[in-house]
Amino acid sequence: ARFGKGFTLEELKRAGVNKKEARSIGISVDHRRKNKCEESLRTNSQRLKDYRSKLVLFPLPKKNLKSKKTTKKTKKTGTGRTAKTVTKAVQYRGVILPIPTKSIRTRSRLISEADKKVRARAVLAKAKADHKLEGQRLKMANKEKEEEANPKKVKEPKEPKEPKTKEGKGKGKAQE
Repeated sequence: ARFGKGFTLEELKRAGVNKKEARSIGISVDHRRKNKCEESLRTNSQRLKDYRSKLVLFPLPKKNLKSKKTTKKTKKTGTGRTAKTVTKAVQYRGVILPIPTKSIRTRSRLISEADKKVRARAVLAKAKADHKLEGQRLKMANKEKEEEANPKKVKEPKEPKEPKTKEGKGKGKAQE
């Protein structure tokens, strides 16, 4: 996921987080986003699971802080909200779970003679034109195959007609 975009409902479901719970613990949700590939779905749901494992939620009743026993809620969720964890908790500032990026860095090298001979602009222009005309070319190829499979009767060309003359066609003026 990119920063600034919320997690999809499917990612939340895979991570075991309810939509309302996600908003209450600081996870942004975007109901309009859809997952286009399985890989991003897996990585984002894993990020959510990691976030949940590192998250410390403080219990609501204050009487549970005094006792060292866990609350009923911690037994269900298993988040480990005890008095010890609450006292050791520190507010983290900055990017919580950064998205790992792969750096694609190439080493610099000398330009070879073969590289100098290549006309990069012409190659890119041809590739762009081929991409643009790909559909039209496929359509024409299919049309040609169809015509070969089903040949139509060839009509003989008609003889050209003589051009019409303007005799007897005046434009409102009397002919003299």
